[in-house]
Formats: sequence, structure tokens, C-alpha cells
Amino acid sequence: MHPDTRPAVAVERARLVPDRYRTFIAEASHDAPVFGLQDALLQELLDLGLPHERRDGRLFLDPMDLENTTNLLGLPSPYRSALELWARSMRAPTALTGSRYEVTLRWTCPAPGHAARCRFVPATPALAGAVPGDGSLTVRVDTPDSWHDFGAAIEPLVAAAAELTFHKVRWPLAGDPGFVRETGLAECRLATRCLLRVAEEAGIATRPACGFFLGLPFPAPHSWLEVRTGDGWPAADPFFLATLHGWGVLDPQDWPVRGSPRQLLWRTGAEFCSHVPLLTHDGRPAAVRVTARRTGRLHRPGPAGRGGVSPGPSPCLPSMP
Repeated sequence: MHPDTRPAVAVERARLVPDRYRTFIAEASHDAPVFGLQDALLQELLDLGLPHERRDGRLFLDPMDLENTTNLLGLPSPYRSALELWARSMRAPTALTGSRYEVTLRWTCPAPGHAARCRFVPATPALAGAVPGDGSLTVRVDTPDSWHDFGAAIEPLVAAAAELTFHKVRWPLAGDPGFVRETGLAECRLATRCLLRVAEEAGIATRPACGFFLGLPFPAPHSWLEVRTGDGWPAADPFFLATLHGWGVLDPQDWPVRGSPRQLLWRTGAEFCSHVPLLTHDGRPAAVRVTARRTGRLHRPGPAGRGGVSPGPSPCLPSMP
């Protein structure tokens, strides 16, 4: 795509999302520069039809439109910086082996001011046995210690993923397969739904998974596929990998699209919904901030090269320190 055409493409994609799925809460004068959109570029986008609202003489934009535009234009932004940090995690030699992580959860009460003492309860089997404290919890997450290359076995998924374009959208649009069929735009949940259907038609045994991509230091909520093999259900994520390749933050040589990223994934569930909570408070999902650090490698010696790491266990659920 020629750089001169990208602003028009960004606006064209934004306008495929109905306005009812927008929240115009980003004030242009303050937030647009944070996303790398200086005055001239922002005016060009507005002239092209970027959705916006004017209230009390001020211009407001949708933060998700800003984020999607930043991604397409390759502009400096907090999200772009996070992507580059995550890609650095994937380029590190330790990314090709299993690792031990310390994942720290921090939260606040979703209903402050109530009389009774707060009681937070784990909402996923991945935290089974954990006892949340007053505001934080650290768990150990061990990821598999082997590299897996699917090769031609997932070729229909790779081909289908190449036809999709990453575009963040809000729930419930993120759960609407009709949107991706009509537009070709998808985020990870929509792409996973789409690829599950492709896998079923191609006779590939798959199942959905959700949890976190353990990019350091800030893991991101994520959805992906798991494919049945002789060794279990390794993760397959050609859509996410192809997206990172296309944005230029990850070299395909460092992580091929047919390679499993399971060493960097923490599986917490298999649901498709707006948000899979880690903790609940009186039945209500608690907003949880997640950070992580790698504390060690889980590596068995084997012949040199990616394929030489001896097979490891299926993805583990975290155990307590």
C-alpha cells in the first residue's frame, strides 16, 4: 500500500463500523497527538470523512478509530510501543522454549462504597486454588517447552487468515461473524470464529481458546485456536502472526506464520464473549490490571535448531508459588 493512500484506506475501514459501536470520548486537541496524529494529518482524515462529534466547540473522536488509524499508518503511539515490546519478546531466544512467568493481577472494587467487606472470587479454572488478597495476586504460569511447526497441516487456516485485516471493534460487533464476512475486518475474537468455521470445512480438528498473550511487561487479552495433533492441542494463531508481520513489528523469519506461539500464551478459558473475567465481586466482573515478568526458562537440551527442542507437556495452568 502506497503511503499516500493509507489515510483514505484508514477512513474507509473506520466507516465500515456503524456509529452505534463508537464512543466519542477522545478530545482531539489532547488525544490525537498521543496517537501520532498531528494537526495536518488529522485534518486530512477529517476531510476524508473520519467519524467525529463536535460538542461545545470541541472536537471528539473515537479512541478505537484512533488506534486503528495508528496501526495502519505506523505512527508512534502507546499501542505501537506495546506492539514493539511484544515483538521483542517474540524475537528473544527464550521465546522458542517454555518459560516460567510471574503474572501479577491488581484490581479495585467494581462497586465502591458498599458496607460489606469485598470478596473477590476467581472466575476461571486457571486461577483454581488462588486466594485473592485485598488488591493483588501473583501466580506462576509455566508455558510449554517445545517449538511446534504445523507446516502444511494448517494451510487452509493460513490462507483464510491472509484474507482478513486486523481492525479493533467493540462488543457485540466483535462477536458478529456477519461483520467479518461483509467487510473482511476482524480482531482476534472474530478471526478465531472465522477460522474455526474454515477448519471445520477443511476437516481440521480445532477448538477455541482465550486468555492472555504474555507480551512483557503488559500481557494483552487474546483469543486463538488450538489444533489437535498427536502431542495434544498446541496453539495456532496465523491471523495474529500475519498481522504482526504486516505491521512490520515482527520478521516472518523470527516467527513463521505456521509456527505455534504457545510458549507465549496463557490459556484461561474457551469462551467467546465481550470479556472473560479473571475475578468476580458479588457476581460482577472485576476490572483487573495484568503485568508479567519472565523468571526462568523451561528447556530440555536437544539437537540444535528450533525443531530440536524435545517435546514438552500440554499448556499448563498456573500453580501458586
